Amino acid sequence: MSYKTLLPLALLLLLLPACRAMKIKEAETAYQAGRYTQAAGLYDKLYRSTSRKDIEKKAFFAFKAAENYRLARNIQRAQSAYLAARNYQYPDTILQLRIAQMQQITAQNRDWSKGFQEYLSLVPNDYFALLGVESFAQIQKLRDNPYRLHVRLARELNSSKSDFGGAFTPDGKSFYFSSARNRNPELENSPVTGEKPNDLYYIAQDAQGKWSKADSVSGGVNTFADEGMPCITPDGASLYYTYAESDELYDRTAKIFRSSKSGEGGWSQGSEIKIWEDSLKMAAHPTVSSSGKTLYFVSEGGYGGKDIYTIPVEEIGSSTPTNMGESINTRGDEISPFMVGDSTLYFASNGRIGLGGYDIYKAELQSSGEWQVHHLGSPINSAQDDYGIVFNPVPAKEFLAEGYFSSSRSDARGYPHLFSFKQYAIVTRLEGYVYDREEYPISGAILRIVSEHSPEDPMMVSSKEDGYYSIDLEGETNYIILAGAPNYLNQYAQFRTDPATEDATYQVDFQLASRIRSEVFQDIYYEFDKATLREESLRDLEAMVKILKENPDVSVEISSHADRKGSDAYNLALSNRRAQSVIDYLSSQGIALTRLRPQGYGKSRPRVITAKLHTLYPELPEGTNLDEAFILQQTEEMQAICDQLNRRTEFTVIE
Repeated sequence: MSYKTLLPLALLLLLLPACRAMKIKEAETAYQAGRYTQAAGLYDKLYRSTSRKDIEKKAFFAFKAAENYRLARNIQRAQSAYLAARNYQYPDTILQLRIAQMQQITAQNRDWSKGFQEYLSLVPNDYFALLGVESFAQIQKLRDNPYRLHVRLARELNSSKSDFGGAFTPDGKSFYFSSARNRNPELENSPVTGEKPNDLYYIAQDAQGKWSKADSVSGGVNTFADEGMPCITPDGASLYYTYAESDELYDRTAKIFRSSKSGEGGWSQGSEIKIWEDSLKMAAHPTVSSSGKTLYFVSEGGYGGKDIYTIPVEEIGSSTPTNMGESINTRGDEISPFMVGDSTLYFASNGRIGLGGYDIYKAELQSSGEWQVHHLGSPINSAQDDYGIVFNPVPAKEFLAEGYFSSSRSDARGYPHLFSFKQYAIVTRLEGYVYDREEYPISGAILRIVSEHSPEDPMMVSSKEDGYYSIDLEGETNYIILAGAPNYLNQYAQFRTDPATEDATYQVDFQLASRIRSEVFQDIYYEFDKATLREESLRDLEAMVKILKENPDVSVEISSHADRKGSDAYNLALSNRRAQSVIDYLSSQGIALTRLRPQGYGKSRPRVITAKLHTLYPELPEGTNLDEAFILQQTEEMQAICDQLNRRTEFTVIE
C-alpha cells in the first residue's frame, strides 16, 4: 500500500477539533522546515493524546513521530515509534523498510536481513532493501579491520552532549570541532537537535604534546545559530564551517561561512560564501583540497538526498558547483567529505553496502577519472552513524596515520561523539618457539635481539608457557638473537629482515640443550660393528659444534652406549672407540680437546624411557629402565626397538 491510500493530512485536519488541527499543522510545519526534534515531540504528544480506539490516527501519529526521530538521528526513539505504528497497523509498506533499517542499526535482531527480504517481497528491487540484504551477506568482510586501526573514545574532547566534526591546523597542534556543550541559559534548545546550538571549540598541544582542555573559539565565529563541521585551509589562514539558523518563520537552510585568522588563536566574524545562486539551497560540510584550490561540500538536488559537490575556490560565486557523480554519490545521503592530497576522498554515506546508518568510505581517483570506493571496515565503522573522519597532517612517528571521526555508537540518545583512530605502521614481526631437545616447550626463556643499528641496546623478550615468543622489528635490518634459559645452554641465530613494504613475519625456533642432564644425539650412525661415523651423522654433529662454539665456557662428556648383544668387554671397547670418533670430529672443527671427554659405557647404562619416548612408544612406560630382563619380556618387534634405543651416543655438560 502506498502513501496515496492513507487518510490525507488535509482531510485529517478537517475531521479534528480546531485546537488539535492546529497542533497537527504546527507539527507538519516543523517537519517541513527541518525542525525534526520539535516535530517529533509534537507528533509524539498527538500520538499519546489519541485514543487507542482511533487506530488510524494513532498509527499515523506514531509513524510521523518515528520519521522525525529518525531524521534527528534519535534511533532508539525512532525504532520504538515505528513499532508502535506497526502495532496500530500503519498501512504503508515503507514501515517495513524503516523497521528493518532500525534493526540493522540497533542490531537487536541478529538476522536483520529478514526484514529487508520481507520488504522486497512487497516492493521488488527496492534500492535500499537490496542494500540491506547485501550488507548482511557481507557482514563478516565489513567487520574486518584491513587498515590495522585502533579506535577509542576521545575523552579529551567529549562532553555529555553532542561532539562531532573536526579539523586540524596544518601543524597538527590544534584541533577544532563542533559541540552542543554550551550551557548559556539565554540559548534555547535547537528545534532540530533538541540540544543547545552547536558552537566551535578547539584543543591545543603544549610543548610536551599534551592536549589542553577544550575551549570555545574566540572572535566572531560562534553565535546564537548552529556552527559546525569546521575545515581549516592548508595555509591555516581561513576557517570554513557550516552555519545554520533555526527560525519559526523560515525553513532551516545550512550555509557555508568563512572566517579569517585574527591574532593568536582568534578568528574574525564569519561571513557567508555564496555557493549557489539560489539563497535557499543548502551548502554544508566544507573541506578543502591539500592544494587549497578546490572546495568540497554537501548539498541537495543530485542523485539522492545529499550529494558531494566541488567548486574551485577562485570561482566561488561566479560559477556553478559540479556534482562528483555516480561513482561517489548514491540514492542515499553522502556527507562529511575530507580530502587527503588531491586524489583521495573520505566521506560518509548511507546509500552503500555497510554496517548500518552512515558508514565511512575511502575513494581513490583512478587514471580513468573515475573514483574507486572502499568501505573502511571495522572498527572505524559500526552499526550506528559514523562520519566526519579527519587526519592529523603530522601524525606521531609510530603511526602511519591518526585522527578523529564522529560516531553515535556509544550513546543511547543518539548523540554523536568524537573517537580517535591510529593506524599502526607496517609490522615486521619475529616469532617462534623455544623447546628443549625432546621438543618440550621451555617457559621463561630469555631472547636477546641485537640490531645492527643499535648493538649496545638489545631488545629482550621471554617465551610464554607454550614456548612461544614474538617481537616487532625493523625492516631491512640485520639481527643476532641469543636464546637462553636457566639450566640450558645458549643458542644463537642470525637473520636479516626484508624492506618493510608490507607486513612480514619471520619464524626462528630454538632447541636448547640441557646443562643438567644427558642429551642424546638423535641421528648419530656408525658402520655395523665399527666406530666409523656415517655421512648422515654430520648434521647432528654440526649442531653439536655450533652449541659448543656458542657456549665457550662449557666442557662435555661424549658417551657411547651399546645394546645387550655381545660380551661386556667387546661392547665396552666398541663404545669407547665410537665415543672417540665423535671427539675426533669435534676437534677437527676447532673444539679444544680440553673441553671434550670421551667415555664408552658398553651396555652398562640402559636407556631410561622419557615422556617423549613414551609418547612415541606407548608400550614402554615412562621411567622404565631398558635392561635385558625387561627387553626379554617384550615381543620380537619391541625387543628390536629397545635394542635400537639402547644403541646411542650422548653428551653431558660436565663444567
